[in-house]
Amino acid sequence: MEAFGNYVKIYFGSERVLHRATLSDMEEILDDRFIRIHRSHIVKRDQLRKLLSELGRYQEVELADETVLPLGSHYKRQLMIDIGL
Repeated sequence: MEAFGNYVKIYFGSERVLHRATLSDMEEILDDRFIRIHRSHIVKRDQLRKLLSELGRYQEVELADETVLPLGSHYKRQLMIDIGL
């Protein structure tokens, strides 16, 4: 899911749906199969493939479909705890 103003773009493979809600709204109703990784992105946990680092600092995540998304510093700590790092 990707923030798009007061809307959220929800990706289903190659399809996209625009839903009138904020990412914060979505975060409240989604279960623990999803995790917020950035102020603009929520992803399904089972789609996380690896953390990408530059100079030893994790700044991006790669998804199973090889999409690379930013990892926000505010969300990094929780993600690291959740995946056991």
